[in-house]
Amino acid sequence: MEVKMFVADRPEIAEANINDWLKGSRAKVLYIGQSQSERNGKFVFVISVFYSNN
Repeated sequence: MEVKMFVADRPEIAEANINDWLKGSRAKVLYIGQSQSERNGKFVFVISVFYSNN
């Protein structure tokens, strides 16, 4: 299992980044986790995609 993390300050940016990555990948997504935090005083999404290349 491998993990790819995406960090974005707006949900639509995170979604676009993940979709772009999936289009160019042969990854089989096993699990997705989402959290939020603060960076430099701004809200950010952190999305972790756990996947396999099998």
